[in-house]
Formats: sequence, structure tokens, C-alpha cells
Amino acid sequence: MTEQLKEAGNLAAPATARIRELELQLAEANAQARSHEQIGDQLRAYLDKLALGEGASAAKRAKG
Repeated sequence: MTEQLKEAGNLAAPATARIRELELQLAEANAQARSHEQIGDQLRAYLDKLALGEGASAAKRAKG
């Protein structure tokens, strides 16, 4: 019985290692996705700021 458990553990070891590798890859992909989302948010905020600035400049020119 003990020998069978050892053998089963030995057979499962490569799968366990592969699962750990995939978990690491998933964590890295999630971190990269969050980073891309943050960059997108910052870019949208910057573009909104530019658009508001141009709108204010156009309003000043129209009044002037």
C-alpha cells in the first residue's frame, strides 16, 4: 500500500509541477492585464483633460 502511494505520488509530480507553472503564467498574465488597464485609464484621463482644455480654449476664443 505504501509503495502504491509513493508510485502515485511520483506519477503526479510532473502534473503538479505543470500546474504550478501554469498558475505562475496566469498570475503574470493577470498582472500584465492590470498594468494595461491602468495605462488605458491614464491615457483616457489624459485625453479627457486635453479635450476639456481645448473646449475651454475654444469657448474663450468664441467669447473674445
